[in-house]
Amino acid sequence: MPAIVAATATPAFAVSAQKPTVTVSTPGMQSPAAGDVTATVQVTDADGTTSAGHVVSFTSPEGVSFSPPTPTTSGSGVATTTMTTTNAWATPGSTITITALSDGASGSAAITQLGANALVSGSGSVTNGTTTTWTPTQLPLVFPSPVTALVSNRQAAYALLENGTVWSVGSNGYGQLGDGTKTDRSTWAVIPSLSNVKQVAAFSAGAYALLGDGSIRSWGTNNLGQLGNGTTTQSSSPTVVSGVTSAVAVAGGGDNGYALLRDGSVVSWGFNYYGQIGNGTVGRDSSTWAVTRPTQVGLDERADSIVAGGTSAYALMRSATIRAWGDNRSGQLGNNSSAEYSSTIVVVGNLSGIKQIAGGGKSAYALSKSGQVFAWGSDSSGALGTGNGNSSKPVRMLSGVSSLTAGAASGYALRSEGTLSVWGSNYQGQLGDGTTTDRATPVTITPSVSVSKLMTSSPTSTTQFLVH
Repeated sequence: MPAIVAATATPAFAVSAQKPTVTVSTPGMQSPAAGDVTATVQVTDADGTTSAGHVVSFTSPEGVSFSPPTPTTSGSGVATTTMTTTNAWATPGSTITITALSDGASGSAAITQLGANALVSGSGSVTNGTTTTWTPTQLPLVFPSPVTALVSNRQAAYALLENGTVWSVGSNGYGQLGDGTKTDRSTWAVIPSLSNVKQVAAFSAGAYALLGDGSIRSWGTNNLGQLGNGTTTQSSSPTVVSGVTSAVAVAGGGDNGYALLRDGSVVSWGFNYYGQIGNGTVGRDSSTWAVTRPTQVGLDERADSIVAGGTSAYALMRSATIRAWGDNRSGQLGNNSSAEYSSTIVVVGNLSGIKQIAGGGKSAYALSKSGQVFAWGSDSSGALGTGNGNSSKPVRMLSGVSSLTAGAASGYALRSEGTLSVWGSNYQGQLGDGTTTDRATPVTITPSVSVSKLMTSSPTSTTQFLVH
Protein backbone atom coordinates (compact mmCIF):
# COMPACT_ATOMS: atom_id res chain seq x y z
CA MET A 1 0.00 0.00 0.00
CA PRO A 2 1.52 3.32 -0.97
CA ALA A 3 2.61 5.63 1.72
CA ILE A 4 0.82 8.94 1.98
CA VAL A 5 2.99 11.72 3.31
CA ALA A 6 1.50 15.05 4.50
CA ALA A 7 3.81 18.04 4.45
CA THR A 8 3.53 21.76 5.25
CA ALA A 9 5.63 24.40 3.56
CA THR A 10 6.99 27.48 5.27
CA PRO A 11 7.02 30.47 2.85
CA ALA A 12 10.35 32.13 2.16
CA PHE A 13 8.97 35.51 3.28
CA ALA A 14 6.09 36.93 5.31
CA VAL A 15 4.19 40.14 4.59
CA SER A 16 4.29 42.43 7.63
CA ALA A 17 1.01 43.93 8.78
CA GLN A 18 2.82 46.84 10.38
CA LYS A 19 2.23 50.29 8.93
CA PRO A 20 4.83 52.98 8.29
CA THR A 21 5.32 55.92 10.62
CA VAL A 22 4.14 59.29 9.34
CA THR A 23 5.12 62.65 10.82
CA VAL A 24 4.21 66.12 9.58
CA SER A 25 5.71 69.50 10.54
CA THR A 26 6.15 73.13 9.56
CA PRO A 27 9.08 75.41 10.51
CA GLY A 28 8.82 75.98 14.25
CA MET A 29 5.44 74.17 14.15
CA GLN A 30 3.95 77.54 13.14
CA SER A 31 2.16 79.08 10.19
CA PRO A 32 0.75 82.51 9.36
CA ALA A 33 -2.97 82.79 9.98
CA ALA A 34 -3.29 83.71 6.31
CA GLY A 35 -0.48 82.84 3.94
CA ASP A 36 1.87 80.09 2.83
CA VAL A 37 4.25 77.82 4.68
CA THR A 38 6.12 74.67 3.73
CA ALA A 39 4.76 71.48 5.28
CA THR A 40 7.17 68.55 5.46
CA VAL A 41 6.09 64.90 5.78
CA GLN A 42 8.48 62.11 6.77
CA VAL A 43 7.38 58.55 5.99
CA THR A 44 9.44 55.79 7.65
CA ASP A 45 8.80 52.16 6.72
CA ALA A 46 7.99 49.61 9.41
CA ASP A 47 11.53 48.31 9.35
CA GLY A 48 12.94 51.79 9.96
CA THR A 49 14.04 52.45 6.40
CA THR A 50 12.93 55.23 4.10
CA SER A 51 12.11 55.01 0.44
CA ALA A 52 10.67 56.90 -2.47
CA GLY A 53 7.20 56.57 -3.90
CA HIS A 54 4.98 56.92 -0.85
CA VAL A 55 1.98 59.04 -1.83
CA VAL A 56 0.86 61.47 0.90
CA SER A 57 -2.54 63.11 1.33
CA PHE A 58 -3.88 65.51 3.96
CA THR A 59 -6.88 66.33 6.09
CA SER A 60 -7.23 69.76 7.67
CA PRO A 61 -9.76 72.34 8.87
CA GLU A 62 -11.81 74.37 6.42
CA GLY A 63 -9.82 77.16 4.80
CA VAL A 64 -6.54 75.20 4.76
CA SER A 65 -5.25 73.76 1.47
CA PHE A 66 -2.12 72.03 0.16
CA SER A 67 -0.26 72.35 -3.14
CA PRO A 68 0.43 69.80 -4.40
CA PRO A 69 -2.41 68.03 -2.55
CA THR A 70 -0.77 64.58 -2.89
CA PRO A 71 3.02 64.87 -2.92
CA THR A 72 5.25 61.79 -3.22
CA THR A 73 8.22 61.00 -1.00
CA SER A 74 11.78 61.22 -2.23
CA GLY A 75 14.39 58.56 -1.63
CA SER A 76 14.82 59.88 1.89
CA GLY A 77 11.14 59.36 2.61
CA VAL A 78 10.38 63.07 2.61
CA ALA A 79 7.54 64.85 0.84
CA THR A 80 6.95 68.59 0.88
CA THR A 81 3.99 70.74 -0.02
CA THR A 82 2.89 74.34 0.40
CA MET A 83 0.21 74.76 3.07
CA THR A 84 -2.02 77.80 2.55
CA THR A 85 -4.18 79.25 5.33
CA THR A 86 -6.84 81.91 4.81
CA ASN A 87 -8.22 82.98 8.21
CA ALA A 88 -6.38 86.30 8.66
CA TRP A 89 -8.23 87.12 11.90
CA ALA A 90 -7.56 83.79 13.59
CA THR A 91 -6.60 84.35 17.22
CA PRO A 92 -2.81 84.59 17.47
CA GLY A 93 -1.51 81.53 19.31
CA SER A 94 -4.50 79.35 18.46
CA THR A 95 -3.78 76.04 16.74
CA ILE A 96 -4.97 74.11 13.74
CA THR A 97 -4.49 70.35 13.42
CA ILE A 98 -3.27 68.93 10.13
CA THR A 99 -3.00 65.23 9.39
CA ALA A 100 -0.82 63.51 6.80
CA LEU A 101 -1.84 60.06 5.52
CA SER A 102 0.23 57.51 3.62
CA ASP A 103 -0.11 53.74 3.04
CA GLY A 104 -2.86 53.41 5.64
CA ALA A 105 -0.90 55.25 8.31
CA SER A 106 -1.31 58.82 9.55
CA GLY A 107 0.39 61.47 11.66
CA SER A 108 -1.03 64.69 13.03
CA ALA A 109 0.45 67.96 14.25
CA ALA A 110 -0.93 71.03 16.03
CA ILE A 111 0.31 74.11 14.19
CA THR A 112 0.38 77.45 16.04
CA GLN A 113 -1.18 80.34 14.13
CA LEU A 114 0.86 83.55 13.86
CA GLY A 115 -1.58 86.42 13.63
CA ALA A 116 -2.41 89.99 14.58
CA ASN A 117 -5.62 90.98 16.32
CA ALA A 118 -4.80 94.67 15.79
CA LEU A 119 -4.96 97.43 13.21
CA VAL A 120 -2.81 100.50 12.60
CA SER A 121 -3.06 103.69 10.59
CA GLY A 122 -0.28 106.22 10.21
CA SER A 123 3.45 105.81 9.80
CA GLY A 124 4.12 102.40 8.27
CA SER A 125 7.87 102.72 8.78
CA VAL A 126 7.24 102.60 12.53
CA THR A 127 4.90 99.62 12.56
CA ASN A 128 5.48 97.35 9.60
CA GLY A 129 8.55 98.61 7.80
CA THR A 130 6.57 99.47 4.67
CA THR A 131 4.39 102.36 3.58
CA THR A 132 2.11 104.70 5.48
CA THR A 133 -1.43 103.35 5.88
CA TRP A 134 -4.22 105.91 5.56
CA THR A 135 -6.97 103.58 6.74
CA PRO A 136 -6.87 101.09 9.65
CA THR A 137 -4.87 98.11 8.34
CA GLN A 138 -4.10 94.82 10.03
CA LEU A 139 -0.59 94.50 11.45
CA PRO A 140 1.70 91.81 9.98
CA LEU A 141 0.70 88.25 10.92
CA VAL A 142 3.70 87.47 13.12
CA PHE A 143 2.51 87.31 16.73
CA PRO A 144 2.30 83.92 18.55
CA SER A 145 -0.07 85.29 21.21
CA PRO A 146 -2.88 87.90 21.19
CA VAL A 147 -1.81 91.55 21.25
CA THR A 148 -3.07 93.29 24.39
CA ALA A 149 -1.35 96.69 24.06
CA LEU A 150 0.44 98.74 21.41
CA VAL A 151 2.42 101.96 21.85
CA SER A 152 4.80 103.93 19.68
CA ASN A 153 6.93 107.01 19.42
CA ARG A 154 8.00 108.67 16.17
CA GLN A 155 10.71 106.09 15.58
CA ALA A 156 9.62 102.70 16.90
CA ALA A 157 6.62 100.70 18.05
CA TYR A 158 6.07 98.16 20.81
CA ALA A 159 3.51 95.37 21.18
CA LEU A 160 2.67 93.67 24.47
CA LEU A 161 1.34 90.16 24.02
CA GLU A 162 -0.97 88.17 26.25
CA ASN A 163 1.92 85.81 27.03
CA GLY A 164 3.81 88.67 28.73
CA THR A 165 6.42 89.25 26.03
CA VAL A 166 7.15 92.55 24.27
CA TRP A 167 7.88 92.89 20.54
CA SER A 168 9.44 95.90 18.79
CA VAL A 169 10.03 97.30 15.30
CA GLY A 170 11.46 100.48 13.76
CA SER A 171 14.52 102.70 14.07
CA ASN A 172 17.20 101.76 16.58
CA GLY A 173 19.90 104.42 16.61
CA TYR A 174 19.50 104.90 20.38
CA GLY A 175 18.85 101.24 21.19
CA GLN A 176 15.12 101.92 21.39
CA LEU A 177 14.19 98.46 20.07
CA GLY A 178 15.60 96.93 23.26
CA ASP A 179 17.21 94.01 21.44
CA GLY A 180 20.80 94.70 22.49
CA THR A 181 21.76 96.28 19.16
CA LYS A 182 21.54 99.64 17.42
CA THR A 183 20.48 98.14 14.11
CA ASP A 184 17.20 99.32 12.59
CA ARG A 185 14.64 96.58 12.03
CA SER A 186 11.66 96.61 9.65
CA THR A 187 10.16 93.40 11.01
CA TRP A 188 8.61 92.75 14.42
CA ALA A 189 10.70 90.66 16.83
CA VAL A 190 10.52 89.77 20.51
CA ILE A 191 12.69 91.65 23.00
CA PRO A 192 14.57 88.63 24.35
CA SER A 193 15.19 89.67 27.96
CA LEU A 194 11.61 90.66 28.89
CA SER A 195 8.91 88.40 30.34
CA ASN A 196 5.89 88.71 32.63
CA VAL A 197 5.25 92.24 31.34
CA LYS A 198 1.93 93.84 32.31
CA GLN A 199 2.16 97.24 30.57
CA VAL A 200 4.33 99.11 28.07
CA ALA A 201 4.79 102.85 27.51
CA ALA A 202 6.90 104.84 25.07
CA PHE A 203 8.86 108.07 25.27
CA SER A 204 10.67 110.00 22.51
CA ALA A 205 13.34 107.40 21.74
CA GLY A 206 12.76 104.49 24.07
CA ALA A 207 10.23 102.63 26.17
CA TYR A 208 9.24 101.30 29.58
CA ALA A 209 7.91 97.89 30.62
CA LEU A 210 6.05 97.28 33.89
CA LEU A 211 6.66 93.76 35.19
CA GLY A 212 4.34 91.63 37.25
CA ASP A 213 6.50 92.08 40.34
CA GLY A 214 5.96 95.87 40.33
CA SER A 215 9.38 96.77 38.94
CA ILE A 216 9.99 98.69 35.70
CA ARG A 217 12.47 98.15 32.89
CA SER A 218 13.60 100.91 30.50
CA TRP A 219 15.71 101.14 27.35
CA GLY A 220 16.71 103.65 24.67
CA THR A 221 18.15 107.15 24.87
CA ASN A 222 19.14 108.49 28.29
CA ASN A 223 20.77 111.91 27.84
CA LEU A 224 18.11 113.46 30.11
CA GLY A 225 17.78 110.62 32.60
CA GLN A 226 14.88 109.05 30.72
CA LEU A 227 15.83 105.53 31.83
CA GLY A 228 15.60 106.37 35.54
CA ASN A 229 18.58 104.20 36.43
CA GLY A 230 20.79 106.85 37.97
CA THR A 231 22.87 107.45 34.84
CA THR A 232 22.71 109.36 31.57
CA THR A 233 24.08 106.45 29.54
CA GLN A 234 21.79 105.06 26.86
CA SER A 235 20.99 101.34 26.86
CA SER A 236 20.02 99.05 23.99
CA SER A 237 18.81 96.39 26.44
CA PRO A 238 16.22 96.75 29.23
CA THR A 239 17.69 98.19 32.42
CA VAL A 240 16.11 98.51 35.87
CA VAL A 241 14.42 101.78 36.89
CA SER A 242 15.98 102.50 40.27
CA GLY A 243 14.03 101.89 43.46
CA VAL A 244 10.61 101.14 41.92
CA THR A 245 9.22 97.90 43.37
CA SER A 246 5.47 98.45 43.73
CA ALA A 247 4.34 100.09 40.49
CA VAL A 248 0.87 99.38 39.10
CA ALA A 249 1.12 101.64 36.03
CA VAL A 250 3.77 103.37 33.94
CA ALA A 251 3.58 106.31 31.53
CA GLY A 252 6.02 107.95 29.13
CA GLY A 253 6.22 111.60 28.15
CA GLY A 254 8.45 113.24 25.58
CA ASP A 255 11.54 112.62 27.72
CA ASN A 256 10.06 111.55 31.06
CA GLY A 257 8.87 108.47 32.86
CA TYR A 258 6.11 108.25 35.48
CA ALA A 259 5.10 105.37 37.72
CA LEU A 260 1.91 105.02 39.73
CA LEU A 261 2.64 103.04 42.90
CA ARG A 262 0.38 100.65 44.75
CA ASP A 263 -0.31 103.20 47.51
CA GLY A 264 -1.63 105.78 45.01
CA SER A 265 1.51 107.93 44.98
CA VAL A 266 3.42 108.82 41.80
CA VAL A 267 7.15 109.04 41.08
CA SER A 268 8.81 110.61 38.03
CA TRP A 269 12.20 110.95 36.36
CA GLY A 270 13.84 112.47 33.29
CA PHE A 271 13.74 115.99 31.82
CA ASN A 272 12.73 118.77 34.24
CA TYR A 273 13.08 121.99 32.22
CA TYR A 274 9.38 122.79 32.69
CA GLY A 275 8.95 121.28 36.14
CA GLN A 276 7.48 118.10 34.73
CA ILE A 277 9.05 116.09 37.56
CA GLY A 278 6.34 117.62 39.74
CA ASN A 279 8.34 118.06 42.96
CA GLY A 280 8.49 121.86 43.01
CA THR A 281 11.85 122.15 41.25
CA VAL A 282 12.82 123.32 37.76
CA GLY A 283 16.09 122.57 35.97
CA ARG A 284 16.98 125.38 33.58
CA ASP A 285 20.55 124.43 32.68
CA SER A 286 22.32 121.27 31.61
CA SER A 287 23.59 120.57 35.13
CA THR A 288 20.11 120.46 36.68
CA TRP A 289 17.54 119.52 34.05
CA ALA A 290 18.17 115.75 34.11
CA VAL A 291 16.63 113.88 37.06
CA THR A 292 18.10 110.41 36.74
CA ARG A 293 16.26 108.60 39.55
CA PRO A 294 12.55 108.38 40.42
CA THR A 295 11.40 111.33 42.56
CA GLN A 296 8.14 111.71 44.47
CA VAL A 297 5.48 113.85 42.77
CA GLY A 298 3.81 116.21 45.23
CA LEU A 299 0.20 115.11 44.82
CA ASP A 300 -2.39 116.18 47.37
CA GLU A 301 -4.34 112.89 47.28
CA ARG A 302 -4.05 109.38 45.90
CA ALA A 303 -4.13 108.77 42.17
CA ASP A 304 -5.94 106.09 40.16
CA SER A 305 -4.15 106.54 36.84
CA ILE A 306 -1.44 108.60 35.14
CA VAL A 307 -0.72 109.83 31.61
CA ALA A 308 1.92 112.12 30.15
CA GLY A 309 1.97 114.89 27.60
CA GLY A 310 5.03 116.02 25.71
CA THR A 311 6.40 118.04 28.64
CA SER A 312 3.45 117.88 31.05
CA ALA A 313 1.84 115.16 33.13
CA TYR A 314 -1.62 114.33 34.48
CA ALA A 315 -3.03 112.19 37.26
CA LEU A 316 -6.63 111.04 37.62
CA MET A 317 -7.34 111.10 41.30
CA ARG A 318 -9.50 108.72 43.32
CA SER A 319 -11.94 111.63 43.70
CA ALA A 320 -12.44 111.50 39.87
CA THR A 321 -10.76 114.89 39.46
CA ILE A 322 -7.53 115.67 37.59
CA ARG A 323 -4.17 117.09 38.65
CA ALA A 324 -1.51 118.43 36.26
CA TRP A 325 2.04 119.79 36.33
CA GLY A 326 4.81 120.84 33.96
CA ASP A 327 4.72 122.83 30.71
CA ASN A 328 1.83 125.26 30.26
CA ARG A 329 2.88 127.35 27.26
CA SER A 330 -0.21 126.23 25.33
CA GLY A 331 -2.53 126.10 28.34
CA GLN A 332 -2.12 122.33 28.60
CA LEU A 333 -2.36 122.34 32.41
CA GLY A 334 -6.02 123.28 32.02
CA ASN A 335 -6.18 125.59 35.07
CA ASN A 336 -7.00 128.78 33.11
CA SER A 337 -3.52 130.13 33.71
CA SER A 338 -1.09 131.86 31.37
CA ALA A 339 1.95 130.84 33.42
CA GLU A 340 4.72 129.23 31.37
CA TYR A 341 4.88 126.18 33.61
CA SER A 342 4.06 124.84 37.05
CA SER A 343 6.51 122.64 38.95
CA THR A 344 3.85 122.12 41.64
CA ILE A 345 0.55 120.37 41.24
CA VAL A 346 -2.50 122.26 39.90
CA VAL A 347 -6.15 121.25 39.56
CA VAL A 348 -7.44 120.91 36.00
CA GLY A 349 -10.47 123.19 35.54
CA ASN A 350 -13.62 122.32 37.42
CA LEU A 351 -13.90 118.81 36.04
CA SER A 352 -15.46 116.05 38.14
CA GLY A 353 -16.78 112.58 37.56
CA ILE A 354 -13.87 111.76 35.24
CA LYS A 355 -13.07 108.13 34.39
CA GLN A 356 -10.22 108.42 31.85
CA ILE A 357 -7.55 110.92 30.77
CA ALA A 358 -5.25 111.09 27.73
CA GLY A 359 -2.25 113.26 26.96
CA GLY A 360 -1.16 114.66 23.60
CA GLY A 361 1.97 116.59 22.74
CA LYS A 362 0.61 119.97 23.86
CA SER A 363 -3.01 119.11 24.66
CA ALA A 364 -4.96 116.81 26.94
CA TYR A 365 -8.35 115.13 27.14
CA ALA A 366 -10.73 113.82 29.78
CA LEU A 367 -13.66 111.41 29.51
CA SER A 368 -16.45 111.67 32.04
CA LYS A 369 -18.46 108.79 33.40
CA SER A 370 -21.42 110.12 31.39
CA GLY A 371 -19.48 109.80 28.09
CA GLN A 372 -18.55 113.48 27.64
CA VAL A 373 -15.10 114.38 26.26
CA PHE A 374 -13.32 117.57 27.35
CA ALA A 375 -10.16 118.98 25.76
CA TRP A 376 -7.69 121.75 26.60
CA GLY A 377 -4.30 123.08 25.54
CA SER A 378 -3.03 123.61 22.00
CA ASP A 379 -5.44 123.42 19.07
CA SER A 380 -2.61 123.17 16.53
CA SER A 381 -3.74 121.05 13.55
CA GLY A 382 -7.16 120.76 15.20
CA ALA A 383 -5.90 118.85 18.25
CA LEU A 384 -8.76 120.06 20.48
CA GLY A 385 -11.43 119.08 17.98
CA THR A 386 -13.43 122.27 18.59
CA GLY A 387 -12.24 124.47 15.73
CA ASN A 388 -11.99 127.36 18.19
CA GLY A 389 -8.24 127.61 18.88
CA ASN A 390 -6.20 127.06 22.04
CA SER A 391 -7.92 126.83 25.39
CA SER A 392 -6.34 127.04 28.85
CA LYS A 393 -9.41 125.45 30.42
CA PRO A 394 -11.38 122.30 29.51
CA VAL A 395 -14.02 122.65 26.79
CA ARG A 396 -16.59 119.98 25.99
CA MET A 397 -16.22 118.67 22.46
CA LEU A 398 -17.86 115.23 22.13
CA SER A 399 -20.43 112.93 23.76
CA GLY A 400 -21.46 109.29 23.58
CA VAL A 401 -17.88 108.07 24.05
CA SER A 402 -16.77 104.87 25.80
CA SER A 403 -12.97 105.35 25.69
CA LEU A 404 -10.37 107.72 24.23
CA THR A 405 -6.68 108.10 23.50
CA ALA A 406 -4.31 110.60 21.89
CA GLY A 407 -1.21 110.98 19.76
CA ALA A 408 1.12 113.94 19.25
CA ALA A 409 -1.63 116.28 18.00
CA SER A 410 -4.49 113.88 17.29
CA GLY A 411 -7.41 112.52 19.29
CA TYR A 412 -9.34 109.27 19.03
CA ALA A 413 -12.63 108.31 20.67
CA LEU A 414 -14.42 104.95 20.57
CA ARG A 415 -18.13 105.63 20.40
CA SER A 416 -20.72 103.58 22.22
CA GLU A 417 -22.12 102.35 18.87
CA GLY A 418 -18.70 101.00 17.82
CA THR A 419 -17.57 103.73 15.42
CA LEU A 420 -14.57 105.99 15.95
CA SER A 421 -14.46 109.77 16.13
CA VAL A 422 -11.06 111.16 15.13
CA TRP A 423 -9.67 114.68 14.93
CA GLY A 424 -6.48 116.73 14.73
CA SER A 425 -3.23 116.24 12.85
CA ASN A 426 -3.34 113.80 9.95
CA TYR A 427 -0.21 114.38 7.90
CA GLN A 428 0.80 110.73 8.29
CA GLY A 429 -2.73 109.43 7.77
CA GLN A 430 -2.89 108.68 11.48
CA LEU A 431 -6.59 109.50 11.76
CA GLY A 432 -7.40 106.54 9.51
CA ASP A 433 -10.02 108.39 7.44
CA GLY A 434 -8.32 107.66 4.12
CA THR A 435 -6.81 111.14 3.77
CA THR A 436 -3.91 113.22 5.02
CA THR A 437 -6.17 116.19 5.78
CA ASP A 438 -6.11 117.66 9.30
CA ARG A 439 -9.52 117.65 10.99
CA ALA A 440 -10.42 120.66 13.12
CA THR A 441 -13.58 118.89 14.30
CA PRO A 442 -14.25 115.16 14.72
CA VAL A 443 -15.02 112.93 11.75
CA THR A 444 -16.36 109.39 11.92
CA ILE A 445 -14.60 106.28 10.67
CA THR A 446 -15.86 102.70 10.76
CA PRO A 447 -13.09 100.08 10.83
CA SER A 448 -13.48 96.91 8.76
CA VAL A 449 -13.65 94.78 11.91
CA SER A 450 -15.07 95.39 15.37
CA VAL A 451 -12.83 97.30 17.76
CA SER A 452 -12.63 96.37 21.43
CA LYS A 453 -9.87 98.73 22.52
CA LEU A 454 -8.13 101.96 21.55
CA MET A 455 -4.43 101.88 22.28
CA THR A 456 -2.64 104.80 23.87
CA SER A 457 0.48 105.65 21.90
CA SER A 458 2.62 108.47 23.23
CA PRO A 459 2.66 112.27 23.00
CA THR A 460 5.20 111.97 20.19
CA SER A 461 3.28 109.35 18.17
CA THR A 462 1.79 109.71 14.69
CA THR A 463 0.10 106.31 14.65
CA GLN A 464 -3.30 105.00 15.69
CA PHE A 465 -3.70 101.47 17.08
CA LEU A 466 -6.92 99.49 17.39
CA VAL A 467 -7.36 96.06 18.97
CA HIS A 468 -9.92 93.73 17.41
